[in-house]
Amino acid sequence: IRDLIRDWSSDVCSSICAANPPLKLPPFLPATEYKLVFTQTRDDLNDTQIISLQEVALYGPDGVALTGGTTGATASNPGGAPPGEGEEASGAVDGPDVAGGVLGRKWSDMNMATRGSSTLLITLPKEALVASYELWRGPGSFQRDPKAWKLYRKGKNPRGPEWLLLDDVADAYPTPSDQPKASFGRRAVDPDGFVPDPDGF
Repeated sequence: IRDLIRDWSSDVCSSICAANPPLKLPPFLPATEYKLVFTQTRDDLNDTQIISLQEVALYGPDGVALTGGTTGATASNPGGAPPGEGEEASGAVDGPDVAGGVLGRKWSDMNMATRGSSTLLITLPKEALVASYELWRGPGSFQRDPKAWKLYRKGKNPRGPEWLLLDDVADAYPTPSDQPKASFGRRAVDPDGFVPDPDGF
């Protein structure tokens, strides 16, 4: 009798599983909000630490830029303080042709030392997958170059973490390191997003 019950249970389970296959979520999902949280600059020992970048570009799986030009992407710097007009967060994503090396205005934040970090929140006009990204250093002092940062995308699961980590960078330098507007190189990201934001930025 025990064997009959086991065989019957196995047959029922097989039938149910065949009729209702497990739900498979896509390996990664698009989003409209991405953010870079910068935690260290090359001048990290200076109390007057300021961060500055010439441009930030996000790229889709096809390598086409999702920011700059006429894409409609915008950027903000929550809690940040630009040193003057023309260095607001919007300047980080205004390059008319980043793929062609034509960059826009720079972005700077004077509150890096005060807050301990600086966040650049990038909003795309519509949901998109980010497969890679690139940063360019500013035209001024190399001490304002970011050295460590994390890239996140906004989570879509209401029961999951608010932000999902795509890339974690430490001790980065542009090439060449002393050239104004030099690129940090294009970096591929983990499109799945695997760690919630531990600091609540």
